[in-house]
Amino acid sequence: MAEKKSVKEEIRSVLTVKTIAMGVIASIVSTIIVVFILNGIPVGVQDKTFELSWVTGAFFFLFLIMLIHRIWSFAAPKLRLSQQQSVTIYSMLMLSSAFAVIPYFLIPWFSFLVQSDTYRAGVLGGGNYMPNLWVPNSKSIVDGAFYGGTAVPWSNWLSPIIYWIVLFGCLGLCQLFINIVWRKQFVEVERLPFPYADAATEIMRAGNASGMEKAGRILKAGPFWWGALVGFLFMLYPVLTALHNLIPWFPAIGVLPDIYNWWIWGYDATSIIRNNVVLRINLSPMWIALAFLIPLDTLLSAWLWFFICYVILPPIQVAIGTYPSFPEQTDSSNYIWANHWAGRGFMAGWVMWGVMLGLPLWMLFFNRGYIAGTIRKAFGKAEGNPDGEKGLYRMAYIGAIITFATVAGLLIYAGLSVLAGILIPAWALLIYWAWTRVRSIGGGYTDYWYYGPWYQDPAAAIVWIPFSVSGTYNSAASFRTTAISMMLMEDRNLGAIPQPASMESFKLADRAGIRPRELVLPQAIAIIIGVVIAFPLTIWGAYRWGWDKQWIGGPNRGGWSTWFQAFIRDGGNVLVPVDWSSWLGQFIFGGFFCGLLIFLRMRFVWWPIEPIGVILGSSAVTGWFMFTALVVAWVIKMLVLRIGGTSLYEKTALPFFSGLFVGAFLMLYINKLGSP
Repeated sequence: MAEKKSVKEEIRSVLTVKTIAMGVIASIVSTIIVVFILNGIPVGVQDKTFELSWVTGAFFFLFLIMLIHRIWSFAAPKLRLSQQQSVTIYSMLMLSSAFAVIPYFLIPWFSFLVQSDTYRAGVLGGGNYMPNLWVPNSKSIVDGAFYGGTAVPWSNWLSPIIYWIVLFGCLGLCQLFINIVWRKQFVEVERLPFPYADAATEIMRAGNASGMEKAGRILKAGPFWWGALVGFLFMLYPVLTALHNLIPWFPAIGVLPDIYNWWIWGYDATSIIRNNVVLRINLSPMWIALAFLIPLDTLLSAWLWFFICYVILPPIQVAIGTYPSFPEQTDSSNYIWANHWAGRGFMAGWVMWGVMLGLPLWMLFFNRGYIAGTIRKAFGKAEGNPDGEKGLYRMAYIGAIITFATVAGLLIYAGLSVLAGILIPAWALLIYWAWTRVRSIGGGYTDYWYYGPWYQDPAAAIVWIPFSVSGTYNSAASFRTTAISMMLMEDRNLGAIPQPASMESFKLADRAGIRPRELVLPQAIAIIIGVVIAFPLTIWGAYRWGWDKQWIGGPNRGGWSTWFQAFIRDGGNVLVPVDWSSWLGQFIFGGFFCGLLIFLRMRFVWWPIEPIGVILGSSAVTGWFMFTALVVAWVIKMLVLRIGGTSLYEKTALPFFSGLFVGAFLMLYINKLGSP
């Protein structure tokens, strides 16, 4: 009894003013830092690495915090953080800093459409299609954001800022409420692995957080630190070169030799094999370390799916004439062609996009009993709820309904039809749920190196079909519906959503002995902090430094504008083949294929392919960097488990590869700071 009481007292301490205050400070600082780094201030570099900082950015903030903590925990033991405090702070870091990405791509693009004479005429119907609630619909007002050096006309921006803060704040809170309902299924029933939670746990352990079992030792040092050292040394040469570019007086190291570049980025074997094959041989330790964190069955299904779809099938399709011969014959171009513009051939990308939509729908179907049980607990009698689930589930369902209704209402108020205002955020939330599932099993960064699943393609192309068929494509409704659909499901937005990080926080809380309800308030606070800071700070930075000068946000605004000019003015489609019958069927097939895979996994234990593996196996990072790394990591993990069992894996291998992953990518960020 005394033990239970001490645990409750420790749990209660998570919500102390001290812990929440530390989390709030960390959230504010990290959000501001990510906004500035994303937009190239102060280093003047825009790189996909920084665009991806929301996916693993909290890792590096946590790494730096725990590195400092390890030092002060010995100097001042009374200030040592507990595992529960570390989890709470990390949770708030993840949820807040992610929001920096959304205004970084959304606000500059909408402003560019208003500012550009070409696209104002070609996309906005002379300006009539852009709601004033999204950005000020005046070229003279948004001009200053592109040239910089001027004060922000806050009176003109006040309505858009409030609109987006409320919309994305409610959308973020809705995801949190959905997670409260699904948490038990993910964390306690299925006990999903959450690879990033493993890495975060090892960082906290290495940082000397109290209440955590020590890892194994290698030559008197923890395996995490040995892994981090290997990652540091692996990326040392390019980092030293980058430091010379960043700090002129730093000694020059010289140009990277080709063999080193091949080791880091891999060798493109596609140009030799040709026949539309996608194959890059990459044995980089950082990719192998990242792949090692993924469960064995997901690793197997990912590399096997990729091998079938991108190595075996393309030459066959070329031979029988369903694929044209792609022009460049490089791994990157072949990957894009095969997923987007392959004509009547099999397009694995469209199947993958269908799998992503089918995944939450089929999981709802197969877990309908679980959902019905949570509804009974929320609104039925209180008996059988000794742990207080009734109040938590009731809050979740009511909160989800209110926040979803707010989002839908805001979209309808901005000019979408009632049907579109309801269906588009519902579709987006299904994809967010799918992405949460991906991260809980296969990690998130694995699908976001340089590009993610490109979900903006189906998000824009599918909702545009009714306008194309009816001939109303050049209309305000067409633009607003298609544009907001793409923005809500654009790759960067999928990376920035808080739902995967929120569910991962619940997993960490379960390991640390924190009750779920104790983490709800910190997560909600973090979501509000992130969205409240990110939008006005992004706009302020644009007027201070200029999107066309130093404040280099708004990636792809030219490309997106060209796509939408084809949509709105021309009634065409450059994202995918204009003939939507060539790809819509594959999208629908992907949804049913997902259900088949889930059924086969439930029916046959030995069945090797599962939906998360299909999503990861069709992602750009696998095609461009990680195929061979997935195979190597799968072999290493098999050997570790066979030779040393779970003991060797959990006490030595997992901490080592977690350290290698964090160390290598931290050095990669430093390298990009000084890259030209």
